Amino acid sequence: MTPEKSSVQKARGITSFAAGCLLLLACSAAPISAKTPPPALPSWRVMPYRATLRSEPAAGFTLGAFDTRFEHTTLNDVRGALHAGQIERQGDAGGSILWLCYTNTHAMPVERIWIVSSGEMGGPDHAVQEIDIENAPSSGPSHDCPSLPKAMTPVIVGAGLEIGSPISSVVLHLGQPSVAWQHWLSFDYEHTSRENCATWKDSEVDFTNWLMLRSLHGRVQSLHAGQVTSC
Repeated sequence: MTPEKSSVQKARGITSFAAGCLLLLACSAAPISAKTPPPALPSWRVMPYRATLRSEPAAGFTLGAFDTRFEHTTLNDVRGALHAGQIERQGDAGGSILWLCYTNTHAMPVERIWIVSSGEMGGPDHAVQEIDIENAPSSGPSHDCPSLPKAMTPVIVGAGLEIGSPISSVVLHLGQPSVAWQHWLSFDYEHTSRENCATWKDSEVDFTNWLMLRSLHGRVQSLHAGQVTSC
């Protein structure tokens, strides 16, 4: 890994939430109670490294025929399309995140899905900025993670990626990852441009898009994708 500005230090608020939690196995920003928060990302994600991709690895995801675009589709758009789910919140101010959680019992093994927005970077409409999907064979639907309607399956991220996809096909499509660490692969893209932001004239805009995978026996076991644009 080459010392560089971390692609993910802008994500999930960025990563005021993830970095503040120091990404062990769970975050303690607020009592979890009955909530099932998104999984914490591995600790190396807050370390500097270089984004190497030449284009975005995942601009969004689809739930069946419903197309979701990062930073355009809102959490309420998703909830309205699925007619299920409740928006949960954890953390305070700029360190907060909001999410929808679903259980895909139509997949084998069962999948747990989180659709996430940063309390700060997601704006007042809570734009979707991230999706996290994990194998959860022992999990069933719950009050905070209800069943994903069958019509909203399969769950596809980017250009055809889903849980169980061969890692070799991902590398063939995207090229070599920006980081490979143990069972993790991270594909990162970023650029900086001068644009007119709502708050600052002629300021620099940082655009970050990432796709992170955990592999098991050569196939995708969990995936995490997202995008953040910041002034």
